[in-house]
Amino acid sequence: MENESKVKIKIFGKERTVEICLVGDNDSKRLTKEEEKLLKWICSVDFDIHKDKIIKYINYLNDIIGEDKHDDYDLSNDEVFLPTAILINVTDSMDEDTAEVALFAESDKYAIDEGIMIAFKDSEYFGISGFNDCMNDFEDENFDEYNS
Repeated sequence: MENESKVKIKIFGKERTVEICLVGDNDSKRLTKEEEKLLKWICSVDFDIHKDKIIKYINYLNDIIGEDKHDDYDLSNDEVFLPTAILINVTDSMDEDTAEVALFAESDKYAIDEGIMIAFKDSEYFGISGFNDCMNDFEDENFDEYNS
């Protein structure tokens, strides 16, 4: 597989076509075997497990600008949560604060100007934020205690 290739992934009950996007400090175009493993792994993730975190993040952002909050966002609705890319971190110096792979989605309906990036490391949830091409700046600490 190569950077900017398209893959199909099932997210919140809908099959989506998303772009592979290599980020980080390596300028290669082709995915390594390790990156192929990350891609295969994230394509198998059950994102329903992370639905509450995503809804909490949307509510957190909406609250900042004074928009309405909801507990029942339909994350299969493209206006609310439109997955567009899988970000794979390509770097020689991976540290404990850097995610390996993330799903990136956009929203036309809510105050999510930078999209939603839900990231993983070592096959575990790692963090959530807006777009971050370094994959090492997550906002969980800002809204973990947030009550939606």
